This record gives sequence, structure tokens and C-alpha cells, in this order.
Amino acid sequence: MERANDMTALLARLVERWGEQGIRPAGGAGEEELRAFEERHGVRLPEDLRAYFRTVGGIAVDGESAALDQDLIRFWPLREVSTLASAWVPAPDAERWFVIGDYAMWTWAYVVRPSSGDPGPVAVSLGGTELLPLAGSYREFIEMYLRRDPRVISPDHVIQRG
Repeated sequence: MERANDMTALLARLVERWGEQGIRPAGGAGEEELRAFEERHGVRLPEDLRAYFRTVGGIAVDGESAALDQDLIRFWPLREVSTLASAWVPAPDAERWFVIGDYAMWTWAYVVRPSSGDPGPVAVSLGGTELLPLAGSYREFIEMYLRRDPRVISPDHVIQRG
């Protein structure tokens, strides 16, 4: 139960950060929508990612365009999440990695790989075959994002890997 409370507090900090930038959350997905996504893709979303989609649900689209945060990052709502394979990215296991957000209108994508017994590692896809590991779980990714870790927000760091 403590871990769920920690995730709730973490997601509240995320919404607060976005609010400071005038960004609205898209709103949570219902359990039925989450189950339908999992069944359609044959996966089970990690609990921290499920909690995120249930409560925050990505960045809302305002008018005809999606808002970006101060670092040009966009977190996608569940209805937009797709596999790397469906985005025509030739990464290893592209059908098992799901795009959950992007940087600077698809300069690169943030991806997660849900699997049973796995917290769902998060990586960056630069559009080619290489996936650069970022975090061991979605919770860890959000923590890195909130502290503005250069591995999440800095294009130079990701491109130079260094």
C-alpha cells in the first residue's frame, strides 16, 4: 500500500509541475480502456504505468495541437500509445516496445517494454535500431523527469550518450 501512496504522491507532483507550465493532464483512462489496450496488444502494463494512465493520462490536446512541456516533451494519452513497430521504427523487438511520449515533435520517442514480472524498462528511441536505456521502471522515469535529469530532457546528452 505504501508503494501505491508513493506513486500517487509522485503523480500529484507531475500534475503540479505541468500546472505551473499551464499544461492540463488528459485525464485518466478507465479500467475497461486499460484492459482493452492490454488485450489488444497481449501485454500487462506495469502497475506504475497503469496508475499513471488511470489518473494523469498524458498531456491534454488543446485545440488541434498537443501541448509540450518546457523541455519540449509530450506525454501521450493511452489512446495514442502504439508499438515502435507500428511507427515503422526498426528497433530490436519493436513490437514489444510501446511509444509513450516524444521529444520536440518526434526528434526521439520515449518507449516502455511491458512484460510479466518486469517493472517495464523505459528507453529512448532515436528512430533507428538503437534503444538507449533510461530507467528500470516508469516510476523511475517520472522521478528522473521531475528532477530534470539530463538523460530525459537534454538532446545533447542523449545524442552524444555522454
